[in-house]
Amino acid sequence: MPRAALPQRRYAVHSVRVRVMSASAGLLRAVADLLAPFAVPDHAPDSLAAISLRLSEREAPPLPAGREEWFTYPPLHCTTNAHHGYSEHDGRYVARLTFATGAISVWAPPRLGIERWMVGHAVVMPLLMEALRGHGLASLHAAALCDGGRAVLLPGESGSGKSTLSVALLRGGFALLSDDSPFMRRDADGITLCAFPEPVNVTIATARFFADITPHWRAGEPDARGKVSLAAVDLGGGVAETAPATVVLFPSIGEDERSHVAPVAKSAALDRLLGMSMPAATAARGLEQFLLLADLARQADCYTLTVGRDFDALPALVRRLLHARQDGRAQSHISTPT
Repeated sequence: MPRAALPQRRYAVHSVRVRVMSASAGLLRAVADLLAPFAVPDHAPDSLAAISLRLSEREAPPLPAGREEWFTYPPLHCTTNAHHGYSEHDGRYVARLTFATGAISVWAPPRLGIERWMVGHAVVMPLLMEALRGHGLASLHAAALCDGGRAVLLPGESGSGKSTLSVALLRGGFALLSDDSPFMRRDADGITLCAFPEPVNVTIATARFFADITPHWRAGEPDARGKVSLAAVDLGGGVAETAPATVVLFPSIGEDERSHVAPVAKSAALDRLLGMSMPAATAARGLEQFLLLADLARQADCYTLTVGRDFDALPALVRRLLHARQDGRAQSHISTPT
């Protein structure tokens, strides 16, 4: 007697079809939390998925020997061999990606106690990002926003000020592409940034800089990191789908009242962008990623931005950078006006 088909949900990540299957409603919700912006309506015509995720509460099979290091981002540890990528969570084997087919298998028995957010964002997401890389979509640890059809990329580690800057720009009318993981792809006209439109994760320290944002933060429920997820509309902005990469800003928190920018050499910008990207699982994909980031650094005007306390002036400052090429020139050593 054939087994009943597993419950499933369908997504389209910038035209890449993703099918998620599981007998566990909790695991389906874990991935839905991650991929909700890309959900395909139930009544939409079915089509062959390029990437499949099978989620199970069963125990994982034995982890094979002969693996090489891929990357570690505690509590996640990933390894590879010629055909697969493997993920361990707190030392327990939980997921596998098959490179050739884009098939991802996840084993998350209840005894492991992995929180739903962690299943989606720490277990599934890195393998999904690698699978999407095979379809021309690469991601960065960055925020991305756009204005007037041009995108600004804000690469930075946690604490660099990118979420605070994102809130300031949204309040000034910018549209959000992503708070933390925008996609990049190569188009006929160059490098385009594509949305991963999750809510903006805001700490109370950031919320306190903006009096009109604080009530939204207090109405939310902080996660384990002390952050509240706020929609772009709650922050005064909108959302966007794609925009050409025009400016790269590397933010940091300054001590001065005024914010200021300074140009960054293309080679230095490339080094910093490489540090903000997830390592590729294979040498061939690593080379593709390097070339993509090199073209991004070549295409965009690159700066550091030291963020002061003049948040209301930041949208005009970034707009000036985004639209500087209309005047045939890049900007250098700009500060917000007194």
